[in-house]
Amino acid sequence: MATPVLILLALTKESMGIYDAGSGTRTGHDITKRQVDAIAGALERHGFIVKDIEMVPLGPEGWHRDRRQYNSRALLKMARERAARLSDWHVKVLLMTDADIYDTDTVFVAGQAEVSGKAAVMSYARLGARDEARFLKRVLKEALHELGHTLGLGHCRDHDCVMFMSRVLADSDVKDHDFCKRCRTRAGRALSSKRC
Repeated sequence: MATPVLILLALTKESMGIYDAGSGTRTGHDITKRQVDAIAGALERHGFIVKDIEMVPLGPEGWHRDRRQYNSRALLKMARERAARLSDWHVKVLLMTDADIYDTDTVFVAGQAEVSGKAAVMSYARLGARDEARFLKRVLKEALHELGHTLGLGHCRDHDCVMFMSRVLADSDVKDHDFCKRCRTRAGRALSSKRC
């Protein structure tokens, strides 16, 4: 049985035009509709079923003017509130944003999730790469990592597991884009047997 996911795209005003245009070229930390669709397809190969992709406004909640970043907890709350309005309680909500995010006492975070909960947030603001394939792998790994937390998984000691905690971007590049056997077993029936 695969886990259903609703993806919320909360983009900054600067990135909205690039996403809407669907351009195949990407600069900095922009993402296109085609790339989001590719990530949704990859999530499905890893045991999740993407039910829908919704655009949501990235409002002033959580914006820290001096830091020029959003607080990850405010965005997680937004995802949690959207999850509460869903009729299917199995659905996980993954809020993806191009906004740079931080948590208390951190310079930045790539994501945050409710462990064994319904909501997760991830930012691809600092996942940029010159080549599109590397960028998409980084985004997929972060999305899988945060969704793994919603399934009750903690950080894994296996450097190859997607649940390994990346302290630097190089950690993300080295680790695999899949759950190790132990984490997949712990997640149990929440993940389907589909694999890349």
